Amino acid sequence: MKKGIFIAILTIALCLLMLSGTVYAAYAGYSHICHNGTDITVDGQWTTSSEWNDGEPTWFGNQININFRDKYAVVSDGTTFSVYEDIIVESNDATNDIGDYFQVCFDGNFDGGSAPQTDDFMLNYTGHTTASWYQGTGSGWAAIAAPGNVAVAQQLIATPTSSTPHYVLEMRITKTSTPLALGQEFGMRLAFYDAHTGGAGLQAWPPTSPNVPNDWGDIPYTSEVYTPDNLSIALVIALSSIAVIVSAVGLKKTNKNSKTNNT
Repeated sequence: MKKGIFIAILTIALCLLMLSGTVYAAYAGYSHICHNGTDITVDGQWTTSSEWNDGEPTWFGNQININFRDKYAVVSDGTTFSVYEDIIVESNDATNDIGDYFQVCFDGNFDGGSAPQTDDFMLNYTGHTTASWYQGTGSGWAAIAAPGNVAVAQQLIATPTSSTPHYVLEMRITKTSTPLALGQEFGMRLAFYDAHTGGAGLQAWPPTSPNVPNDWGDIPYTSEVYTPDNLSIALVIALSSIAVIVSAVGLKKTNKNSKTNNT
């Protein structure tokens, strides 16, 4: 009985994610697939070495190791359910400067605009200490209290991505709650600014303005689970093919040399 209830709840949750009558707008060439995955512990790190393995990575900017992952998770106790959007952003910065910041912008209805609308929200996490939130007004941004359906944490920590300690931002949004509600497919822009002299400077995905939702990235979703093993299998197949070709060429040369020596 409980299994049947859970399946029904999961079906309803996925249907809610699929209901969308919006007009999509995004910056050309910037799309990142959000996969179905397991929920996280919001503590600003990979709580386990595999916590984020089911979130597809996207590297951005002109520096190494700067990347983000996300996934959505449907969590139920058998009677109620929540749909979470989980996000992690990893910088390559280990220096603590007052001008450093993480920035994440959301277009919940994915309706774009030349200026932030009321369904648009922005987080500025500055100096590695202060999280400030803003909501669109139709012409700009207005400061607001932290949305109650969002959890955010940050740490200077080593991760499976890089063994060198670096600043990591982790967050969870309850997609089906307000005020920061996210539709089936939504727009997002994120950035990290390293204020340290000689540091990375501003790295953003997409490399556009946080004030123009039309120029943010596209976050479509899939019910498929992302596994890094898929890449490993593809790599193994590719390497195997190369090995076969190299072996064939080597065998051909050996046979040719043998014929020459036997002549």
